[in-house]
Amino acid sequence: MINFVFDGENVLEVCQALEVIGPKSRQVLARSANETAKKARMLLGNKARETYEVKKSGANKSMSLQRATAASPVAILTAKGRPIPLKQFKSQPATYSPSRRPKVVKARAIKAHKMVELQKDGNKGFIARMKSGHVGLFYRNGKKRFPIYQYYSISMPNMLKSEEFVYGVLRPTIQDILQHQVERQIQRVLAGKG
Repeated sequence: MINFVFDGENVLEVCQALEVIGPKSRQVLARSANETAKKARMLLGNKARETYEVKKSGANKSMSLQRATAASPVAILTAKGRPIPLKQFKSQPATYSPSRRPKVVKARAIKAHKMVELQKDGNKGFIARMKSGHVGLFYRNGKKRFPIYQYYSISMPNMLKSEEFVYGVLRPTIQDILQHQVERQIQRVLAGKG
């Protein structure tokens, strides 16, 4: 779960301002949470696309936003998804061709990393098309020809919550957005606009 809280030095200032606006304080907090969550979703999706070999639309579709209300001024950003087949990231060869079978199949999920030869227990990875039409990267477990297993990578929720590459990098920025949104919403109410 991703949480954002106010820095200690700003808490008193925010509390004093919320006291002044009285009954509208919960509305201010709800609006602030919603604006922050919308911007956080965009930033997280962009950072995931920057870091991983994944489409931005896939990152954004995996996240849902439960909006805050005055009764419950908490916005919840949730990411769902299973591990993604490795073929959906970057692979060599990029396409399946039954007439040209590569000796080596490589792949990577993180843009900054090198392509890695796919191999499991001495068995080389391979690219294949299933009867359903699905193309993937596969491996055999042992010497038998069947069954075969597909290579998977990280899931979208794990990408987004990554301390090293995504969420951990964006945490200070999102925290600043939350602080700014609360101050902005307080000023709107004090100016008679909300």
